[in-house]
Amino acid sequence: MADFEDARRIASTLPETMAAGTHIGVRRGSKIRGIAWHWNERIHPRKPRVPNPGVLAVRVASNEEKEIDAWRSQAPPALIRESGL
Repeated sequence: MADFEDARRIASTLPETMAAGTHIGVRRGSKIRGIAWHWNERIHPRKPRVPNPGVLAVRVASNEEKEIDAWRSQAPPALIRESGL
């Protein structure tokens, strides 16, 4: 399973990509469009959310891609081979 450092390494090969702190993104003018980041979770009620380094959030093109990746991470290897995904 890929982690934040893997995402940072891959993103560093792309043009106009930058990594700062817990975020990886592409600069578009004065804005940075996020590609990947540590998920922010609320640990205590009424307190700000804090980055969880154990969870990598990644922007993808569609929900279908997310669902397939989630399925692959949980399905038995034999079922994945049979499905051809």
